[in-house]
Amino acid sequence: MLCNLDNLSALTPEQKSRFSLVKGDTGDRDCVDGVFGQRDLHAVVNFAAESHVDRSIEDHE
Repeated sequence: MLCNLDNLSALTPEQKSRFSLVKGDTGDRDCVDGVFGQRDLHAVVNFAAESHVDRSIEDHE
């Protein structure tokens, strides 16, 4: 997985405290349960993407 935490450098410390990055597999129930159990979550965002998804939207037939 490619992740560049330097992309968050423009955030203030207060803003950074509102986010956490969890490297894990959403298919790993123990991992997901652990994350939910440790945090008061308001949203979960999975930024995984594959290049063919865009093509399937444009040419769906």
